[in-house]
Amino acid sequence: MAEVIVLPVGIPGIGRKGDYIVSDPDHPNPKFRLARFGVLEPALLPAIKANARVIHPAQKERSAASG
Repeated sequence: MAEVIVLPVGIPGIGRKGDYIVSDPDHPNPKFRLARFGVLEPALLPAIKANARVIHPAQKERSAASG
């Protein structure tokens, strides 16, 4: 069973204070037994949404070729 941990302090090679760490010691792939994902700053969300709506030219070409 996976467990989510919020780092109370920074740990070199693992993450910064406040980062979320997912620990899943039973995962069949050793690379995914410990995974880090940082905290999303809510103030950045509008900029992320704006960038997500922009389609990169290479993506347009791939969509046109596949469809």
